[in-house]
Amino acid sequence: MTPTYPLLLLGALAIALPIALHFLFKAWYRPLPWAAMEFLRKSIEQTAKRIKFRELILLLLRCAALIFLALAVARFADSWGLWGGSGSSVDAVLVVDTSYSMGARDGGKTRFERAKEAALAVVDKLPPGSTVQVVTCSDRATAVPFSPTNLDQARAVINNLALTSQAGDLAPGLAEATAALDRVPGGNRAEVYVLSDFQRNGLEGTAGTKAADLRRRASVTALRCCPAATAGNGQTTQPKVKNVAVTDITFPDAIPHSGTRLPFTVLLKNTGREKVTNVAVSLTVDGSDNGIDSGLAPEIEPGATFPVTMTAALGDPGTRLLTARIGQPQTEVGGKMVATASQPDDLPGDNRFDKLILVRRTIGVLVVDGRPDPRDSRESAAHYVAQAVAPVSDTLRDDYFIKAKTLPTELAVNEKLTDYQVVVLADVPADAADKPGIPALTPEFVTALTKFVADGGGLIIGGGEFVLPESYNRVLGSGGAKLLPFDLTKRVSTTPEAPFKPAVDTVAPLSMVARLKANPFNTATADVDVIAALAANEDPTSAGRVLIRLDNQTPLLSAKPVGSGEVVFAHTSLDGTWTNWPAKAVSYVSTVRFLLSHLTGKSGKGGNLTAGETISWIAPDAATEFELVKPDGGRTRVGKAVAANGGKPTVTAADTFVAGDYKIQPVGREVDDAPRFAVNPELRESESLDVVTDEEGEARLGVRPKSVANLDPDSLVSRPDKEWPTIALLLVLFAFACGEMAWAWFCGRAG
Repeated sequence: MTPTYPLLLLGALAIALPIALHFLFKAWYRPLPWAAMEFLRKSIEQTAKRIKFRELILLLLRCAALIFLALAVARFADSWGLWGGSGSSVDAVLVVDTSYSMGARDGGKTRFERAKEAALAVVDKLPPGSTVQVVTCSDRATAVPFSPTNLDQARAVINNLALTSQAGDLAPGLAEATAALDRVPGGNRAEVYVLSDFQRNGLEGTAGTKAADLRRRASVTALRCCPAATAGNGQTTQPKVKNVAVTDITFPDAIPHSGTRLPFTVLLKNTGREKVTNVAVSLTVDGSDNGIDSGLAPEIEPGATFPVTMTAALGDPGTRLLTARIGQPQTEVGGKMVATASQPDDLPGDNRFDKLILVRRTIGVLVVDGRPDPRDSRESAAHYVAQAVAPVSDTLRDDYFIKAKTLPTELAVNEKLTDYQVVVLADVPADAADKPGIPALTPEFVTALTKFVADGGGLIIGGGEFVLPESYNRVLGSGGAKLLPFDLTKRVSTTPEAPFKPAVDTVAPLSMVARLKANPFNTATADVDVIAALAANEDPTSAGRVLIRLDNQTPLLSAKPVGSGEVVFAHTSLDGTWTNWPAKAVSYVSTVRFLLSHLTGKSGKGGNLTAGETISWIAPDAATEFELVKPDGGRTRVGKAVAANGGKPTVTAADTFVAGDYKIQPVGREVDDAPRFAVNPELRESESLDVVTDEEGEARLGVRPKSVANLDPDSLVSRPDKEWPTIALLLVLFAFACGEMAWAWFCGRAG
């Protein structure tokens, strides 16, 4: 507590004056005997104590009056933590929610526009000499760099704030606000303003704890930038926000290749609380009007997902960016396609979804036949899988975009794997000692195969009589190349009369074979008979996962990412020795297509990310300096590739807060085939748009949120009038002065 004018406290020393007068100017007398006055002595002795008491009270009143006068003119109370002064400086921190739900439009303005207007109003109300810092907050917090004492600069920073594509979480912002207070000298009253829509999911976790820590340091004001939820009659009424999100672009039964027009499915989800109708969606490739297609979702119930199927012309080989947008149906005007509708919802942050796909001119698949039969190819281990890879007649095979090559093991081990995108091992022995006289995998081929997968290739391994668990674990499993999703344990068998059946309900959601759960694939798959399969040690710490199981809980398909590629293991045979699956063409051929579609998209330059995820790209050399090209054309230097812990030189970039198309380019140069990254919004933010009631906000933050709807600056700032303590002291001084005069008159009259 520091007085505004500390030197004026020296005025309190004036209390020495009444004390001196009290003691130095007492009436002194010399005793003189006088018989006539003797009778008065006894009377004076009786009243002496009462007179001294009156004089002491008079002395205290005069001293107190001088002390209160010194406190008042020094303005000591201005610095008291609960008071401060409207003319005194403060240290303010503005925590602004930049999650994309703040882009929702409630009435004529967005929540973010209201937040910036309120932030500017707070800055305008700061007393002279104050400091202000701005912290942006989504699921992470950033202190915007500028001079805290420059309020004009603060206004410019607030005006230039932009939304991210990330989900909201107030905990990092509250923690950063505490750290911001440590960056100023202190001594001023600390004030923190939290400007948010206070979505319920943004107040989960540690937000309450961080708010409690902050309230010990500062006065906290919560400013709500949207209508509050209201509770009554046992129900909570939420603000009406109409929202449709684009959640994915899928093509599970199509393999992108050049010169074709392929079907794609755009998934739309209604995350609002009202039914929406006539939602238009468009699909473009690399933003070009050529090959654009559009579709319509006639009706989507709240919480429901609606698939819209469209086609797109893929053009030349390379990495292509598919972009789906809602609210932009297209029509031809003057020979060009133009948008013909406005946004169909109140939240634009999730109305676009990008997906990078690798378009190839041809796709090479090497099928290694571990059990070839020259007498009848249908008895070979690789016959059916090779037919499913390229399901066309022999006359069309040369012109088909998938170039499948089937070789026996002894020839395949000498192939150059870089000529292929997928390798299939059909009942191939892992060790020459397993089946004497039967060619097996060589150590050199296993090494090449491991590198092939790590660099983005796809590997499909099928079971069979030649696949022995102990050898496979030692060569391809945890004891060797670590390519198997799980180590194998034993062969599980049954009779043809009581076969195992695929359990369609165990299909892993969002996996490469997720469509096996839908018609007509689920019916055909459930009709498959399996009489033998290889069980696995499903270590929960492994990166592998089961894609579908048999009804005895043995895996039917499992998968594991390895480097930039992926391995799929079929726990039964790929031919007819252990199963009749190849005879169920709707299921078998479709499953092979699903696997190829997924695996052939693994080795493109770049990738698909969510806002806030770090871009990581293995660079061809460690000498070139790179920069990140953002969706708005801005560039940020990310430096040279760094080889950490003996790994490959890797370029990383963390500035992916806004959705869009990112590229990594050499500094000052444009490269046509630069790696691209499609960054999409964190859809968790709009999965639920529920906001808290004011009562819930107070329970979680410790302060009741205030609405900024009317934007009354005086109501936004929780700063009491700080002149009243000084005024109060002067009033007390006046009271003491009046009391001193009254008491002095009384004492004089009484004397």
